[in-house]
Amino acid sequence: MTCVKTTLAFLTMLAAAPMAASAQSPTTTVILVRHAEKADEPGADPVLSTAGEARARALAEALRGAKVSAVVTTPFKRTNLTAAPAAAAAGLTPVVVPVSGGLAAYGAAVADMIRNRYAGRTVLVVGHSNTIPAVITAFGGPKVNDLCEHEYSTMYTLTLNGSAPPTVVASHYGAPDPADAGSRTMTMPMSGPPAPSAADSAAVRRAVLDYVEGFYEGDSTKFVRSVRPDVFKYGFWRPRDSTTYQGEQMKFAEFNEFANRVKASGHKAPPTTRKEVTLFDVQDRTASAKLTAYWGTDYLLLGKFGDRWMVSSVLWQSAPR
Repeated sequence: MTCVKTTLAFLTMLAAAPMAASAQSPTTTVILVRHAEKADEPGADPVLSTAGEARARALAEALRGAKVSAVVTTPFKRTNLTAAPAAAAAGLTPVVVPVSGGLAAYGAAVADMIRNRYAGRTVLVVGHSNTIPAVITAFGGPKVNDLCEHEYSTMYTLTLNGSAPPTVVASHYGAPDPADAGSRTMTMPMSGPPAPSAADSAAVRRAVLDYVEGFYEGDSTKFVRSVRPDVFKYGFWRPRDSTTYQGEQMKFAEFNEFANRVKASGHKAPPTTRKEVTLFDVQDRTASAKLTAYWGTDYLLLGKFGDRWMVSSVLWQSAPR
């Protein structure tokens, strides 16, 4: 089986993509952090310590380039002071949501507001050790334990994409927590070290979308932007009239040939065609992701080359029958 035949098989699948598929909902990104270190002073509403002020500035730096459209805090000074540098950098005034009626009610209030007001945007939520898990739960995310007493560096990036279950990636920012800060557990499909920033997670997702949209739209410029010329791609697929998988490598030049054939044929995939991205692991230089596309499932490895995330390896298979 030659790559030309593989391309034609893909073109057939794309041409048959259901025109009445449900519309793709815009991707909403919710970045959740606990307030920074608080001062050792009496009272229920302390300000930040010197370390906390430094962490607040580190948060603003970590979110530089994340295009935050809204900032959500609680009425307490420590959440507002933590959010202040990031909010100022984005030219935003934080939206204060009272912690009332219990954790579940608070989480639901924040989740509903973000869904209704900020769908398709990036939102920063600064809360407390027990409110952050409540918000993740309200979005339908995985179970996250309350943060430990001295755990301040953890950042969660929750992504909503249509009707698919939300994905959550854990990361750290600013100074590391003390060695005795304790640990937390989270039931979620991830492994290895967490992501360094929300901006990296968003960039990795964009690279995966460029990869699939290059095939769907016949746009080779997206391959040039987000796929390494030395990419290794290997797939297992079955012809429609066969029960036997065939294995085949596809080189970068054939990516572009594929795109040109799609463009010339006019058989572009409809905008509603399936393209679901799950981030498994994002570190500072490497990442892994899963793409569920019309043709099946792709598992991708990516690297950060210079300041750009690019796909370096792909292993895929057509949908089981």
